Amino acid sequence: MKKRIHLFSIFSAFLVLMFYTNVRAGELNTDPVVTTYKVLTDGSYINWKASKYGGKHNGQLFFNSGSIVFTDTVLTSLSFTVDMASLICSDIQDEGKNKQLVDHLQSADFFDVENHPMATFTSTDIIPYGKDSEKGPTAFKLLGEMTVKGIAQPMKLRANVYIYPGSSISATAKFILDRSDFDIKYGSGSFFDNLGDKIIHDEIDMYVSLVAQK
Repeated sequence: MKKRIHLFSIFSAFLVLMFYTNVRAGELNTDPVVTTYKVLTDGSYINWKASKYGGKHNGQLFFNSGSIVFTDTVLTSLSFTVDMASLICSDIQDEGKNKQLVDHLQSADFFDVENHPMATFTSTDIIPYGKDSEKGPTAFKLLGEMTVKGIAQPMKLRANVYIYPGSSISATAKFILDRSDFDIKYGSGSFFDNLGDKIIHDEIDMYVSLVAQK
């Protein structure tokens, strides 16, 4: 009889230990999983489009670095650094005129690339919009801070994020960069009167395309 009681006590203690171990394992499994995707600079870019009285230009910029962070399945952070020296113009075919425009955009009249080679964006708050369809991207509104020419300003982006099986992710976003917010005055009606047909519009349309991997 004593032997049976002893065996029962051992078995009970074993069950208690297993239960406690499973509870602890369950507690550990509830910890959030943070996954960071690094932006691939070779496959990522920004398309820009600027306009002036009677004309417009477009081109691209490329990234120096960036990251997209998920906590479990929720987007919690997006940041990137743009190499301003990578700026190109796509619509002017004449090589000399193309270089003239690019040099001017990189000069102190505009982005002053020599003194401010990088522009950055860092999200401060992210609002999920959900999915339009089962296989479509997840939409988000990103509130953050954009720094251009050393001047930081609040910025709002609308982003679509695609998660693929495995370890890759892509994201697209649109926003308008108002150059007057960053003290870029050349040809701006926000700073000068009587420019007439020499005015260059402040708003620059930006389309971001990012590819990233774990």
